Formats: sequence, C-alpha cells, structure tokens
Amino acid sequence: MTEENIEKNIFKDRKGNEKIKPDGREVTKRVAAYGIAIEESKILFVKPAWKQELDLPGGGIERKETVIEGLKREFYEETGMDIEILNKEPVGVKTQLFYADDIDKYFDSRQYFFLVSIKRRDALWKPDAKEIRELIWCDIKDIDNCNIKKTYLKIIKEYLDNIKQYDNT
Repeated sequence: MTEENIEKNIFKDRKGNEKIKPDGREVTKRVAAYGIAIEESKILFVKPAWKQELDLPGGGIERKETVIEGLKREFYEETGMDIEILNKEPVGVKTQLFYADDIDKYFDSRQYFFLVSIKRRDALWKPDAKEIRELIWCDIKDIDNCNIKKTYLKIIKEYLDNIKQYDNT
C-alpha cells in the first residue's frame, strides 16, 4: 500500500480493479490470515469463483477469534483441510486497502501469512461453488507461471529467498 493510495483513497476490489472511495464513506479495519502449505515442492492455492488469479487459502478473522483460530477456520472452509501452524510468527505481513464489491464496503486490511502443514483432509468436503472453483498445487519451480495474486507471490518469493539464504550459510 502506498501513501499515495491512502491520500487519494484508492482501494482495490476482489478482481484487482482500482476503486476510489467516495468522501464520507467509512473504512473498516480488518485482520486476515493466509496459510502457505508446501508439500513435495508444491504450494496449495485456491481458485476463487470471481477471478482467474490464484489466492492462498485464508481470509478475514472474526471478532471472537485469534489470528491462528481464524486462519484454521478459513483454511478448512476453503480447502477441507485441517492445518497446523508451523511458526507462531508470520512469514510475512501486508497492509492493503480493498473494496468488497459484494457487500459495498471499504477495508483497511492487515494480512498475516503463516507457514502451515496439512494434518488431515476431509474426504467428504466440497468447495462452496460461490467462493472456490478448485484447489491447485503449484510447483515452486514454476511459481512465476501460476497466475498467483501479485501480493501473495511477492510474500511467497521473499519467504523462499530467505530459506535459500539460510540453506547456503
């Protein structure tokens, strides 16, 4: 998020389109968490029903939840998978101004990204067709060609670069 976007009230909608917030409209603070699940050199993504770009599983944290509880709930809702958080510290944090066109609301969102492992898969789970079209495992070596939301791709690449630097020491 740039200072220029804040000053000009520029928000992005779910499809990545810019939307200027009209004067007088309220901005709601929002906390969200996303999980980065890596198995056999592949990362799990969800394909939302409203766009072609891939997203990480996760979403908004409800008032009664901790960030970790909310991530586990959101991850299960979107994937049918129970997860374990591998590190209580997020591997990335991002702030984003976004407009939820489905509910006509403006948000100032603080997003936390955690490395997770899959503990259990629910064999009977089916995605909500209004939310998720499919689950996609993208090979880390081919990550630039997977049509991943740019903000998520940046967080993932920074994390992977840190691992490489750590492995080389």
